[in-house]
Amino acid sequence: MSYKMNRLLMTLAVLGTISAPLCAQQGAPTPTVAVEKATLLKDTEVRKYVGHIEAIQSVSLQARISGVIYEIKFKEGELVKKGDLLFVIEDTTYRAQARSAEATLNQIRAELDYAKCDFVRQENLYNKKAVSQAVYEEAKRLLKTTEAKLSQAEAQVLDANNSLSYTKIYAPITGIISKATYTVGNYVTPSSKALADIVQVTPIYTRFAISERDFLKNFGTIPALRKNALVRIQLPDGRIYAKSGKVVLTDNKVDSETGSLTMWAEFENPDQMLVPGGYATVLLSSELNKPMPAG
Repeated sequence: MSYKMNRLLMTLAVLGTISAPLCAQQGAPTPTVAVEKATLLKDTEVRKYVGHIEAIQSVSLQARISGVIYEIKFKEGELVKKGDLLFVIEDTTYRAQARSAEATLNQIRAELDYAKCDFVRQENLYNKKAVSQAVYEEAKRLLKTTEAKLSQAEAQVLDANNSLSYTKIYAPITGIISKATYTVGNYVTPSSKALADIVQVTPIYTRFAISERDFLKNFGTIPALRKNALVRIQLPDGRIYAKSGKVVLTDNKVDSETGSLTMWAEFENPDQMLVPGGYATVLLSSELNKPMPAG
């Protein structure tokens, strides 16, 4: 009996020894595995280029006639709109010339009416053998001469009115106007320096050049460049400009000396943060046709 009891106890001891590690394993915490969400790339690697900020349009305001500046109608350094009156040049002489030309035109019109009537009269008399051919030819000559004078007078009126119109200088574009070169009271001529400059500020260009290799590798063709290029700019203070640009113009040839292709990206610039003549770093990449997982 004692032999059976000892054997039973030994069996229970062995089972206890085997089950203890199993219980310990069942009570152990489950290992944690970190899982990251896959990131898809929508564009290629960003490349950096030196960019130059340029106005799309700029105009130098030049005097077209000679005279004294009578009025300056704008505030220097402010935005002017296309059609705004900017300068007024004293116009007394030009108004007088326009009136004189108009008076001459009216006089010749009256002379032409007389010449027409006289020609008709002399032609009827000539057909009736009532006047000589010389009289008829003279009436005909007078008519043609007066018609020529009328054309000349009309041209003089046009020229006089054109000169008169130049006494008022209007903004040909919308943009920021510079400081006026001359103040009121100065005498200016067509050979004088520009009265002021206007530069368009929005939209605005950023000009930059990329190597022919980068162009062919990342875009391949000009149409693909204009369609797929993603253009951002970094300002001199390190900030990234909020608005992205679009390549709207490329040069028609690669520079043979530098092996680069120049292009212009257009940016909206409502806050005038981009100033013509400034520099920026162009951040250029190509939009992928199909998003790819990040490496």
